[in-house]
Formats: sequence, C-alpha cells, structure tokens
Amino acid sequence: MNGKRTGTIACLPSEAREEINKMLSNGARYREIIAAMAAKGIKLQKNVLTTWMKGGHQDWLAVEEHLMRLERIRDFALRVVKENQGTVVQEAGLQVAAAQIYEVLMEFDATVLKEHLKKGDAHGYAKLVNVMARLGDGGLKYEKYRGEVAERKERVLRELAKGKRGGMTKARFERIERNLNLM
Repeated sequence: MNGKRTGTIACLPSEAREEINKMLSNGARYREIIAAMAAKGIKLQKNVLTTWMKGGHQDWLAVEEHLMRLERIRDFALRVVKENQGTVVQEAGLQVAAAQIYEVLMEFDATVLKEHLKKGDAHGYAKLVNVMARLGDGGLKYEKYRGEVAERKERVLRELAKGKRGGMTKARFERIERNLNLM
C-alpha cells in the first residue's frame, strides 16, 4: 500500500481501528466485531470487514510485527548489558548490529543477488560485506581489549596482594597506578 487508506474502517478513530484489528487477530467473527462496534455507535457491514481484513488489517499486522522485532532487539540489547555488567555499551551495540545483520541474512535471496550482479548493481551487497568485515574487526579489537584489561586487572590484584603481605611501597603503588591508567 503506497498511500493512506481511505475506506470506512480507515476513517474511524484510531481506538476503534485498534479494537477491530485486535479482534480480527484474536479470531473474532465478523458478526461479533459488527456487534461490538454497533454498541459504540459505529455501523459496519460484513463486506467492509472483508475488505479491511485483506488490506488495512494486513498493514496493521506488518506494523505490529515490526514493533515486536524492534522490542526483541531492544530486549536483547538490555539483556546483553545486564548479563555483562562491566562491559562497555559498544559490545552490546556490536551484538545488536550482528543480530540485525543475521536477520537480513535469514531473508537473503541468492537469486535476487545474481540478478543485481548481472545488472552491474552490487553496491548494496558490497556495503553489507564491508559492514560485516568491520563488525568482525570491531569484535576482534574488543576481545583483545577485554583480554588486556583482564591481564592488567590480574596484575593489579597481585600487586595489592603483595602490598597486604609486605606493605605498600612507592614502587608497588606506581605499578598499580600504571596498570590502572592503561585500562
């Protein structure tokens, strides 16, 4: 659908359209929907609902699916951040981006790609490959950074343990400070 719908249901207040769409999604019969709307002073015919079911309701379902997908991505990002407390937001961003690219790849159609390549139009494919490479590189850099941080943390903890046994010397304090400043 390229424009705004103008039928009977499309012109109803958004609350009524939402109720109709939810009833349709829940499997309500047309006569039940007609009765529910009549109770609100809205007259509907069966043919209007039939037309809406094929058009406007399908648009609504697509929007609902898109919103659910966005919610799942948001929930995934929040879960990543909560499960990995102490990690930076960039890691969650990388994981969300990877999940989105995975979603694109799940819908990938090699036939369409071949047609585009034959026409000399490989720009979108090249961009996707470039993004995937950069994502992989970013993930590797982040893993290297995490390893370095863990190593420095271990050094600091060893120095602190030595400090408990032998006292905190100026040299020991400076080594700890150097490791902390590098993180």
